[in-house]
Amino acid sequence: MKRILLILCLILVGKITALTWTVKPDGSGQFSTIQAAIDASSHTDSIRVYPGIYVENIDYSGKNILIYSLEYSTGNPAYRDSTIIDGNRNGSVVKSILATSNCGIYGFTIRNGSGDIDLISQGVTYRRGGGLRLRNAASFTIAYCNIKDNICDNGGGIFLRDAIVYTKGCDVSNNFALLGGGILINTWGRIYFDPIQRSSVYNNIAGGGQDIIAADTRLDMDVYLDMGTVGYHNDYYVVYSKSITSFNGTLLGVDIQRGYLNEIDADLYVAPDGSDLNDGLSPLSPLKCIYRAIQMVQSDSLNPKTVHLAPGDYSSEYEQFYPIGLKSHVKLLGAGIGVTNLVNSRYILSLLGRGVINPEVEGMSLRQDNNSVIHSPINFGQVVNGKLTSIYIDSLESIYSAGITLGSFSYYYSNCVMKDVTIYGNSAVIQTGIFANVVDLDIDGLTIDNCHVTGAEIDFPSSVFYFSANKLRMSNSAFVNNSVNYNDINILSIGFNGEASTRSLKLDNVLVANNHTTGEMPVFIANFNENPAILNNCTFANNSGANFAVKLNGNFIVNNCIFDNDTPAEIMSLGATSQIQFNNNFIRNYPNSTSFAAINNVSFNDVVLSGDPGFCGRNPADPLSYRLGNGSICRDIGIMDTTGLDLPDTDLAGSPRIYGVAVDLGCYEWNYPVGIDDEPSPAAVQMQTFPNPFVEQLSLVFDLKLPGRLNCDFYNVRGQKVRSIADAPYSKGEHMLIWDGCDNSGRRLGSGVYIMRMRVDGKMISTRKIVMTK
Repeated sequence: MKRILLILCLILVGKITALTWTVKPDGSGQFSTIQAAIDASSHTDSIRVYPGIYVENIDYSGKNILIYSLEYSTGNPAYRDSTIIDGNRNGSVVKSILATSNCGIYGFTIRNGSGDIDLISQGVTYRRGGGLRLRNAASFTIAYCNIKDNICDNGGGIFLRDAIVYTKGCDVSNNFALLGGGILINTWGRIYFDPIQRSSVYNNIAGGGQDIIAADTRLDMDVYLDMGTVGYHNDYYVVYSKSITSFNGTLLGVDIQRGYLNEIDADLYVAPDGSDLNDGLSPLSPLKCIYRAIQMVQSDSLNPKTVHLAPGDYSSEYEQFYPIGLKSHVKLLGAGIGVTNLVNSRYILSLLGRGVINPEVEGMSLRQDNNSVIHSPINFGQVVNGKLTSIYIDSLESIYSAGITLGSFSYYYSNCVMKDVTIYGNSAVIQTGIFANVVDLDIDGLTIDNCHVTGAEIDFPSSVFYFSANKLRMSNSAFVNNSVNYNDINILSIGFNGEASTRSLKLDNVLVANNHTTGEMPVFIANFNENPAILNNCTFANNSGANFAVKLNGNFIVNNCIFDNDTPAEIMSLGATSQIQFNNNFIRNYPNSTSFAAINNVSFNDVVLSGDPGFCGRNPADPLSYRLGNGSICRDIGIMDTTGLDLPDTDLAGSPRIYGVAVDLGCYEWNYPVGIDDEPSPAAVQMQTFPNPFVEQLSLVFDLKLPGRLNCDFYNVRGQKVRSIADAPYSKGEHMLIWDGCDNSGRRLGSGVYIMRMRVDGKMISTRKIVMTK
């Protein structure tokens, strides 16, 4: 009997000590802020909040309490609209990260959160949980809340990890994030969506997982929604993601009763001066925001769609949100490099493809405008058949990465095709060019110029070009004027994983010139595969920073290449089982400039040139300098029978690959009718170019010493002629020419470095480096 009385007394004491605190914005309650009430509360207490706008960021501080509006006691839903917690973009609006159980929040509008810094990776901070950030919660209930207008990196509306959450009657909409626009559920997290009092999660925007993403939760989950962005399960909006297949957890079912929108089965149009109130169905009624068009367009493998971007700047300062979450079977098509510009001045990424199939991006430039937190302008994760065409990434400076990142997992096939992609002027601590891990690449026309990995004190910086996957084919590409300021890092690093029998590597017409490292060889290729790597007509020149310029470990066939670097020696191989065959190559200081661990497995045919390759120019920073001069010993000396080489039709400059009796060595084919003569003759002309750099137009004022037929041409950094502004007889004396920055078709070219070449009667008289900016 005494024991029963004791238990009853304890229960009564518990009831007496569980208090309800009141919060009123006018000060007539016990507190005027919610956080003050939390600070005063104890476990099992409740906090009743009266209508008003509370501009604050609240923290449960490890207390097992319930916070509720008057909707809790009255059932009137108007109270959730009038009782507002506004985070003022000062972190997560509501957070509970210390261990709790049986907590909850009921009947509020939760808005204007920006997430708390929850992860710092190599100097880059990630904000999580714009509206709510929950962790270490054994049972947390979110009921009848409007969670909207929040923005952060992970979980725009809600982020949870190591937490079990129950939701009912909530509206999660118009939130923005890098991943998980509405909700992101992370490790050991789970949400029980009430199947009767259903929540709605819709019209949220993210690079991946527009509405809900569950990532590596290890727990199964059902999703029951009243409204989603679309009225059916689509992985673009609701997705479960695993980084390792052995992890437990999946979406058991997704049941959505209705959709916020019907995707449009047609191409859509976007313009900087458009409006998201337009239908977007024609250039006359364009949408304004790219993300809105991608959200609205239908993904259809049998009828792929295109989102057309009109000329202009799509700036994050004018309503554009980045990253744009690419969609399967949808092309994002700009009007051209330097014509359509994605300008990201505040977000980590610009374009994100995550687990999508056949996404395409074409015809645009990407700029940062003083965005030092940029992580990668373009990021593809687990993308199948991705395609990047005519892309220009311009002068990004970042505390992390400033190039293109492509990644996947060994169990998930991923690949990407790149054509005419230029990365110019990037500087970053980690990575500036291309990082491809477990993603097969097919590349034509890639240029990485003047990009610098600074290294600093951050661990694990990357090569300017890093590849580790199963298949790589690269042609007509240039890596020039780059540097790595970190030990043990190459400019080019190429390796392989996967089945040795299926791996393949082929490089054609690749220029690697005037790059610098701080101790490691500028070029490293490991190819221990059953299929030998093929290197055709590549030029490795003026690279520096190590004892050797090129390391080749594994199985190779090297044809028609030039090795002429600013290193003590040229080629080495440390692979004891390496097998390398050299056919018709120029190797400076051969044989003293080579070193092979498996010397008995290395062979050279009768054609091994040395001495001076006879490049046409003396400026190592100018890619056109590596063309062959009229007297070059590398002309017409390549393999006579090229049948099995599968050479491209053109060289790096776009000229016919074979001109004359045999293919030349190196990436450029000497072709006199369209070639560049050995050296300019400055005595033949006096010239001024201004302004340089230029934005709108460049003026060339020159004084010819002799009359003749004058040609004035502009080339890009790959040596391709992009514009001719003069081809006519000119008299002796002073003249002026204007270049408007357009190509021969009248299309505006992208910002970057161009080479002006002037000839009179076929004789080179002047060459200038020209910089065009925006």
